[in-house]
Amino acid sequence: MDDKCGICGTPSKDDLFSAVTREPVCSLCKINYIGGLPTTPERISDARLELALVGGNTLKITRRNRDDAVGRVILRKVAEFWAMVHDDRPPPPDFTRDAKLIAALYNRSNPGEVIDMTGDSKANELVFYYASTQESIAVMQREIDKYKAQLLEIIGTAEKAFAEHWSISAKEVAGSEGKIVTQDMVGTYINQRKGYRRFAVTIKKEEK
Repeated sequence: MDDKCGICGTPSKDDLFSAVTREPVCSLCKINYIGGLPTTPERISDARLELALVGGNTLKITRRNRDDAVGRVILRKVAEFWAMVHDDRPPPPDFTRDAKLIAALYNRSNPGEVIDMTGDSKANELVFYYASTQESIAVMQREIDKYKAQLLEIIGTAEKAFAEHWSISAKEVAGSEGKIVTQDMVGTYINQRKGYRRFAVTIKKEEK
């Protein structure tokens, strides 16, 4: 691998993409090439040709001019991203999208560690949101169970019921006696379970 990017001259040792992939271009020029942004003065006024196979075998060629506005947005976003990488600043999490990832990241706790968050208004607010949402789910689950019971009473032993705009499937799932532990299995592990944090929120009742 060359010591510098073959397009812009950025030292390869200063670019994570080049260092990891061993490619002769830096990350910015690679993204510029893919996105149709100018990587050299000669390409600034060039239009891009898009080639596609339609239906798997029909070649279609269209001409697309470079969009300066889109190019500026991409360059700004790329610069912001690498600045965050350079400064070791993680992006703010999207708690809806990243909930499972965050739970996995904080999958362990320190035995005996207790923190007093009495003055933390954000934590207090989130605790009450969590508890109220959990109670709403419990209420809705009771409603679901109630409607299910009423429907089961109506369809009786039928495996399936339907109408013009809906259908119900209520097949019986056969029971299982479980797995027999044989002599050959003695000393082996069965029904393994990964460790996890048991998360529970308790709202203290006001004393009368």
